[in-house]
Amino acid sequence: MEIDVVRESERFYYRFEEIPEAAGEITIYPEQNVTVLYDGVASELPVSMPKTGFWRRQFGSEVTVGQRKFDWMLGVILPLFCFLFDPVVFRGIVGRPILGKFQLPAYILGFVSIMGMTAWMLWGDRLKWLNGWLAGLFFVSSGISLIVGAILAPFSVIGILALIGFLGFTPLFSSIVYLRNGVRALRAASEAFERVTLVNVAVLSGMIGVAVPYLIGGWWR
Repeated sequence: MEIDVVRESERFYYRFEEIPEAAGEITIYPEQNVTVLYDGVASELPVSMPKTGFWRRQFGSEVTVGQRKFDWMLGVILPLFCFLFDPVVFRGIVGRPILGKFQLPAYILGFVSIMGMTAWMLWGDRLKWLNGWLAGLFFVSSGISLIVGAILAPFSVIGILALIGFLGFTPLFSSIVYLRNGVRALRAASEAFERVTLVNVAVLSGMIGVAVPYLIGGWWR
């Protein structure tokens, strides 16, 4: 049997009780047993903590081992693999590329984003103010990955028959990875910038992340 219980000072409140407004802030103490008297017999019951929602866990400040493995795989390793062994998206190895005219800008943004993600995964909070710039870069990378993934989705479904189509879904998962780490990088950079300054830094970084690869791609052609 489990009973949800929260505590303020020495006062316990059970799930079926109404907490008075005068009680103020209530603190939940995890991983504790509570002694309950029933008919003169003392029994220890475990405290049951409320469950955190799926999406809140994805963007929360607590980083799990599973999330780190997922971020390394879908934010660094597989995107790099897709750029190196790209038969149809940006390079036409087996035919006309689907997004061939965006090859150079995509490669530039992809390379910078992967390097930024690698730095963030290795050093995290120690990058301090640089995380504000990484946050803007990650947000842009997330948006671009989502667009590319949506364009490739029909081709990926067909390509599943040849197994290689599974890689076509990589941008969709990468968009989640970059969005999640963009939020966390923004949170980490809040200690180095004021709120307004941090927003401006992230926006400027995002604009640079789009404009510079696009201008280089146009100039190169």
